[in-house]
Amino acid sequence: MNFKATNSAARLTAVVIAAAAPDADGAANARERLIEHLAWTLAHFPFRHFAVVGPAGNGGHFSHAQARPIATALRELPSGLFVATGDMPFISTDMVEWLLDHDDPAADAVVPRHAQGIEPLFAIYNPGFLAHLDAALAEPGDALLAALDTSRVRYVETSEGLARSFVRVETEEACARALAGLEKKFGDPSRL
Repeated sequence: MNFKATNSAARLTAVVIAAAAPDADGAANARERLIEHLAWTLAHFPFRHFAVVGPAGNGGHFSHAQARPIATALRELPSGLFVATGDMPFISTDMVEWLLDHDDPAADAVVPRHAQGIEPLFAIYNPGFLAHLDAALAEPGDALLAALDTSRVRYVETSEGLARSFVRVETEEACARALAGLEKKFGDPSRL
């Protein structure tokens, strides 16, 4: 891990937003193991604090349920946040280091952008973002996107290969397939 990524992680709190649990017991176990995999991935970095919060709400939409944990964490831990969502099982240490390398404490947020859109649930949020997020939470709609529209955001362009790693798993079957793929590639996903 390089010096910039280490310093950035040391000033930030890692927050995993756990995705809404599926109905089937086996899938709930798979989803929990995918969140554990993400936690182990983030554990490679010297984050100031670490939290798992959730549920995230309706997958794929940047709802109030997903924005509230970010606002709460910024209020309680004003040093800044590294946010990742538990429904992105293919987040790797290389991706985390890449985003940490683009950390910009002067921006309200640092958000990856690619041809398919932006990734506000794999991003860095600084204390200046809180006022924008609080204002957006007072209105209907996608609070996280509304707050990004009114704040100083540093968008970081990603490669096409990196963009493919942002795939979300939202169904029970997708969770089980993702877990099986990670176990086939790495053995026990918590050992990454």
